[in-house]
Amino acid sequence: MTSPRSSARERILDAYQACLNDLGERAATLDAVAAAAGVSKGGLIYHFASKEALAAGLVERLERLGRDDVEAMGYTAESAVGHFIRSAAHAQSPFGLTAQAVQTLARSGHVGAVRTMHALEQEWYDVLLRATGDRVVARMAQLVGDGIYYNAALAVTEPATVDPDETGEPGEPGEPEAHPALPSPAEQEDLVRALLRMIDD
Repeated sequence: MTSPRSSARERILDAYQACLNDLGERAATLDAVAAAAGVSKGGLIYHFASKEALAAGLVERLERLGRDDVEAMGYTAESAVGHFIRSAAHAQSPFGLTAQAVQTLARSGHVGAVRTMHALEQEWYDVLLRATGDRVVARMAQLVGDGIYYNAALAVTEPATVDPDETGEPGEPGEPEAHPALPSPAEQEDLVRALLRMIDD
């Protein structure tokens, strides 16, 4: 059973995570986090004495969620590649949102965040390599998944428009591109099958 103290702590971490994702690292002040969490600044400091303590708590959350994600990949090529590609499209999941926030910390130079992101990338690669037995396929799966996650994190869900006056390409102004940046579920499955076909080719 979750204690009131642990639930308050998680609520504060949720607020810090949202501030990082919505406002950036500099704007994620203790005052902003306390307001977003609906607690007093003293109540926040009771659980997290500083911004560094908040960052450490969020990094620890990512480590926990990352372990769960790595375990969910399974041991076969189909399960590992499939999970990695499909889950990459869910940037708004609890894991995806936490990863975005920790990446924001990493870009601001937070050493723990950088180390944790590197360690997680290495764990994903190791599982993909063990499951596929092919270094190129493992690396390609990781890069494809990273690209899908990047676009999902930007919430690119609608086709971009192209102005031929800017591109020099034929077509009417505002004509949608043929391929949205975020692959559809069917395209994700095609990517998984294409990667699996490359094993031992």
